[in-house]
Amino acid sequence: MDISGIFKLKGTTKKYIQLQLGKEINFNDELTLYDIQTIKNDLYTRNRFRDTYISVGINSDIPSFKEFFLIK
Repeated sequence: MDISGIFKLKGTTKKYIQLQLGKEINFNDELTLYDIQTIKNDLYTRNRFRDTYISVGINSDIPSFKEFFLIK
């Protein structure tokens, strides 16, 4: 979803702007959220006695995602 709006560069002679994008992945359905929580809980339960400081997280990737764009 694009929420950037229209870019206006008033009072300048600039022809280009550098656009920096961030990524945020949200899961909207309850089944996916339940599956993720079940997997995290299972990993924690199986490995909690092996490590004193255990942390379970999610690393999501968007293929061919570019963080910076040069826009005319």
